[in-house]
Amino acid sequence: MFCGGPDDFIRWLPEMMKQWEATIHSITNSLFAINDDTAEGEHLVTAFHRTHPPDRKEFTVWGRYLDTYHRRNGVWKFSRRSLVFDHGRITPVDEESFAIMGSDATHGRANQLDPSWQMPLLAGLAG
Repeated sequence: MFCGGPDDFIRWLPEMMKQWEATIHSITNSLFAINDDTAEGEHLVTAFHRTHPPDRKEFTVWGRYLDTYHRRNGVWKFSRRSLVFDHGRITPVDEESFAIMGSDATHGRANQLDPSWQMPLLAGLAG
């Protein structure tokens, strides 16, 4: 999906996120192998991506992140991440169920309209 450095990622992310109304990435079952200042990790991921109305669809991906890390000056940092695709599906959003199930909650958004942006610490706006 992406290949490049941190600055390239920051430029790439907003444009890529425009296609989604909401996203959730859940990481579970992490495994790490550490050898001195090098480590590797495997993390199971389930990623949900919902497109915008009127014809909303949900893209669900099951896979694994394979990471390489290096410790420099006592700090561990990513040096590489790749995604292994294990399974996926695309389904239409059941709008009636979506409205009923979310009737008592604010719906999440993949942009600054998400309620978390109203929390200055989470949004990184607190000084």
